Amino acid sequence: MRVSFPVFFVMSLALGCNEEGPLGGFAGKNPPGSGDPSSEDTGGSSSETEQAEELFYLHDKAWKLAEYQSGILATTQHGQEVWFWEEGLDDPEEWARDLGDVQGVEWADDLVWGTFTQSHVEGFLGQITPPNEVEVLASETSTGALMRGPGEMVALSDTLFIADYSAVRIWIFPYQGGEVGEIVAPAPPLCIETWEGSLVIGSDDGVYLMNGDDWTHLDERPAYGLAAGEGRLFGANASSGVFEVGGSALSTNGPARPGSLVVMGEWVYLADEVGGSVWRLSLAP
Repeated sequence: MRVSFPVFFVMSLALGCNEEGPLGGFAGKNPPGSGDPSSEDTGGSSSETEQAEELFYLHDKAWKLAEYQSGILATTQHGQEVWFWEEGLDDPEEWARDLGDVQGVEWADDLVWGTFTQSHVEGFLGQITPPNEVEVLASETSTGALMRGPGEMVALSDTLFIADYSAVRIWIFPYQGGEVGEIVAPAPPLCIETWEGSLVIGSDDGVYLMNGDDWTHLDERPAYGLAAGEGRLFGANASSGVFEVGGSALSTNGPARPGSLVVMGEWVYLADEVGGSVWRLSLAP
C-alpha cells in the first residue's frame, strides 16, 4: 500500500536529528534534463580554488558514493559492483558484485541499502549483503511504491529518504517498520542530503531545502551532488566544480564532471561522472 505522508509528519522526523549523509542523482550516464554543462549558472565563484586529488579510477566509471565504516562505498555507471576504499588502500576492493543495475547505496542501522532500476521504468529499494545477496524491501509489487529511477538516499530518524529523478518523488521508507510514503519534489531530484535537520535536494534548477510545507530555493546553480559537514553545505556541477551552497567555488580543478559527494572529516570526496575516478578535496583552512 502506498501512503503519502503529510509534510508536517516528515518534518517531525527531521527535528532534533544531527545525522548527515550522502548524495547522488539520476541513474546512469548523463541524466535527462541535465543540460549542457557549459550553460550552467556558475553563481558565486572564486579566482583562487583548491586542487582536487585523484584517489582511484573505476573502469566502469564512478557513480554514487556513500560513507561506510572508516571509508567510502562507490557504485559505478556501467557495472554491477560496489567498491570499498579507505585510507591506506592503494586501490579499491570489491565489496559486492553481480547486483544488477545498482544505483545508490547508504549505510544506516549497520546495514547497507541499495537502490536499483530497470531502464528507469521500474525500480526498487533493497538490502545488500555481500558478496551478491539483495533482499527487495520496497517496490511497486511489494509495497506499492511506484519507483522508477531511485538513486541517492539519506538516513534520518530511522527513515530512508530516496531521491527518484524519473518519478520526481522522494520516497520515505521507515526501516524499523511502517508504510512507504512519498513527497512530490519541486524539481527532478539528482541528489539528496540533510542539513540543519531538514531535507535538501539538488536538481538541474538548483538546490532546494524543505521548509515546512514548502521548499526554499537556496542556490540557482545545478547540483549533481550534495554533502553537509562542518556546518556547511556543498554542491557540485561541471562548470562550478565543488562549491559551497550560497557561496563560492572550492575547486574547479581536476574532475571533468563532479557528481556524488561525501564529507568525512576534513575531506570532501567526489565522483567524476565523466572521467570515472574518485577524488577528494581538503576542507582545511
